[in-house]
Amino acid sequence: MLVWAQMADRDLVQRAVNPSSPQEREQALQAIYDRHSADVLGLCGWWLSDPDAAMDAAQSTFETAIKDLAGVGAPTLRDPDKLGAWLHGIAKNQCRAVWRHRNREGEFPEKDLEDAEHEVTASRRRQAQVDRMLDSVAATFTQRQQTIFRLVLRQGIRGQALATELGVSEKGANDATYENQALVLDGFGAYVLARDGRAYCEGLAGILDEAGWDSQTFTRVLRLRILRHLDNCKICDDCATCNVQKKKLIMPYAPVIIPFLIAAELRDRIYEFIRRISTPSGSADGGQSGPGAAAAIGAETHAVLDDYVSQDGSADHARHLVRRGRRKAISGPGNGRKGGISATLLAAGAAVVVAAIVAVVVLLQSGSSGSSSMPITATSALSPVTGDTYVRYLGGSDASAEISGQVKGATSGEIVRLYARQFPFTAAPVPAGSLTLHPAGSTATYSFRVTPALATRYQVELSRNSATAKPLASSIATTIYVVAIPQRVGAPGCGGRPVCHLTETHLVFVPPSALRTEMSKSWYSYLGLNLSSSGTPPDPASLQLGAGNPVIGTPQLIAANGFSVTITYTFNVGPGGYHFHSTLCTKDTEAQDGIGLPGSHGCGNGSIPGSYAYLG
Repeated sequence: MLVWAQMADRDLVQRAVNPSSPQEREQALQAIYDRHSADVLGLCGWWLSDPDAAMDAAQSTFETAIKDLAGVGAPTLRDPDKLGAWLHGIAKNQCRAVWRHRNREGEFPEKDLEDAEHEVTASRRRQAQVDRMLDSVAATFTQRQQTIFRLVLRQGIRGQALATELGVSEKGANDATYENQALVLDGFGAYVLARDGRAYCEGLAGILDEAGWDSQTFTRVLRLRILRHLDNCKICDDCATCNVQKKKLIMPYAPVIIPFLIAAELRDRIYEFIRRISTPSGSADGGQSGPGAAAAIGAETHAVLDDYVSQDGSADHARHLVRRGRRKAISGPGNGRKGGISATLLAAGAAVVVAAIVAVVVLLQSGSSGSSSMPITATSALSPVTGDTYVRYLGGSDASAEISGQVKGATSGEIVRLYARQFPFTAAPVPAGSLTLHPAGSTATYSFRVTPALATRYQVELSRNSATAKPLASSIATTIYVVAIPQRVGAPGCGGRPVCHLTETHLVFVPPSALRTEMSKSWYSYLGLNLSSSGTPPDPASLQLGAGNPVIGTPQLIAANGFSVTITYTFNVGPGGYHFHSTLCTKDTEAQDGIGLPGSHGCGNGSIPGSYAYLG
């Protein structure tokens, strides 16, 4: 039995590059991730000092490395014994790219890689200290916030298991996870300012004196007051000195606290990517390429604002926070539900971020920041259904779509960048492609080919050149959906007359993350039959639900991303000619697992047309 944790890097690389089976590649890549993820996350945390940015950079680092080791593209690892150094070099490049994309102030800290590694190693010696500091911060939370902190960040419970513990939907659990991470980071920043920031700011010193700060007892009131001191609307203090010092004071702890906040989520993402790339029929590209209308999300944003104003009575401060993309979703006393908001906490401005709202708020404000709108169109080989563009998972030419548009008034050298946000749309958008414009006249066109594995939202930005991060213009987000269409195996026929005994096997392929949901669905079978005394009759004009005495078997797992379903029919065809058409389907669950189209599309109806474009 192989003990992966005891293998040398060279051996792990060898088994990833030249595996004896897909399972061996998957296990080798997982072992490489488990061994090196802490170092990569620490470096990303040290360089970027922001959980979202570090997540983007670390995820891109491992996806780039995994593709390389799996033979997607030209190999770049020359010495397997230097696997760690190779990963660290990729991480630095990815951190630099994320820094530029996020338009961070100042220059990227181009510190020598060995020096950065030394800083990360030194910071790890503070692990026990950071644990004590985090416990002090968590002690200032509400009871529900402390419960989420314990479950998510101390016990590593996520997804449906967390939803069950909290008594909410899985989406509610995901939102609670993100919100708690932001709450912890804000609170940690307030704590280090209370402990080490007095000398830098008289205002902060006054707050600490007023609270009777003894350098030990960190209270909820003190945390909220410091956060308000940091915020920048006309009601808050907007202390530039403390905002700068907070970043400096947090930096020594960033390689410890940022992995603490995001390591579990990153592991889920990378393991999923490894499963996908290790599957023989899988796609290594799908995860990096994306409905609700902007108006609907905008309405949600305004609802958040209205809810805040109604409780806090401070409209200017509320609008300031919503403009910054900071959504109020903190549990109020006694209810713990998403809508409940603590008035004290809101008044203090201790907000948290929900990624979907942030993206829309930033998008809706792009015009006010000097950025204009770009046209964007999504098309595929499949005709849109109810206006939605979609592709077929592992569907050959039907698996890809095109993102395209025109740029008017374009100049040579301008850059169009494509960004993708994959279902469940909680992570930040990731780069998915770029191209340089060379217009012959005043108008240039752009086009990107994408192959999403789950529903993915795409957006393009126009920049002056490759060195400029701030966009000149940006598009709205457009969604490309992904469907899984059962594939009938072989060409089954009736086994005799006058009664037809028909057995069909259908194969269904979906991304591994959606496999459990898709296999647990209810199946609906349809059959249409035309008979004639002689010759072959025409196709049936309609198919009826449950016709032909169907018996549907239990789905059987056949691969990490696939299963089979067998169905038998028994129906009378008589002595003459006959023509039948059968099919089966499941109802769409796009909102649950990212597979299918929004809404209902005929599956489960009493009858369907003999010719149909899509069932779901």
